[in-house]
Amino acid sequence: MKKEEFCALLGSINERYVEDARADRKVKRHGRMRWSAAAACLCLAVAGSFLIYLYKPADFNSMVRKAAADTAAVMATVPVDGRTACYQQVNLSGSRLKRYVGEEYLKTDAAVWYLPDGTDNLKYLIRKDGDNLLTLWVFTSFAVEAGESYTYGDVLSVIYGADSAADIVSITTSPFRANNTPEGKAIQREVGTHTYTDREEIAAFYAIVKEVVCYGAHGENPADSTRFSYSFSTESGDKLTSGASTYGTRCLSLALKDGTVLDSWKYSALSGSFFEYGGIFTQPLEAWKVDVLNNMFGIS
Repeated sequence: MKKEEFCALLGSINERYVEDARADRKVKRHGRMRWSAAAACLCLAVAGSFLIYLYKPADFNSMVRKAAADTAAVMATVPVDGRTACYQQVNLSGSRLKRYVGEEYLKTDAAVWYLPDGTDNLKYLIRKDGDNLLTLWVFTSFAVEAGESYTYGDVLSVIYGADSAADIVSITTSPFRANNTPEGKAIQREVGTHTYTDREEIAAFYAIVKEVVCYGAHGENPADSTRFSYSFSTESGDKLTSGASTYGTRCLSLALKDGTVLDSWKYSALSGSFFEYGGIFTQPLEAWKVDVLNNMFGIS
């Protein structure tokens, strides 16, 4: 077809069809643009949500667990419910604590003590000194004079706000790790870690521990580590080296309803009593209570 004939033919096309084609192209182009914009917004929303999740501050209890901070050999006392509570400093930087400073608990001439934000028990306290330095402190025991004592029920109620078995969600036992010889580690693996959630078992455990008499820190151990004999007992006077202590001791971790974990108690089936680091010992338990705990923890 000659150029002149093609131009003539093109000129004879109805202008309405040309306009319709243009309009159709605009609709398709605008539709693609709208879908592209929507997809971009969706991507931004997803990315924003991910970043918020990634950088969202953890709650206080989670932060402390993840920090894996060690306690320092620095002690302080705080009046609590008519008692004197002993607290030990936790090695955690003040910059990490700043966002967790909650309600004021106590003010003295030297410092202000705060509850960590989001908590309503007294396991941890944050102290701000006169120079605004923030430090973290964890409860260890109640201070007692000669001949005085308190019960683990007092600790559960006053410090942790746990007044019944219903406040305990679970009890986890793990091996005693004082004997870290190859033989000791083999015993630890054999003992294993176990979590108990049966409500009747937890109720029985609470009924026993709430009456346990504790003598505070740096006292003499009133319990005899050879008081009870088991299949793993030996003639060795050194129960730690023999492995009997590893077999017969459980480290306890109580998970409470508010997310707090009480993890300082240790149970010895050999002496039939509880103890904590820092020379904190309890009165020996009656034999039937030892039997209840042994059956629960699989010690025979």
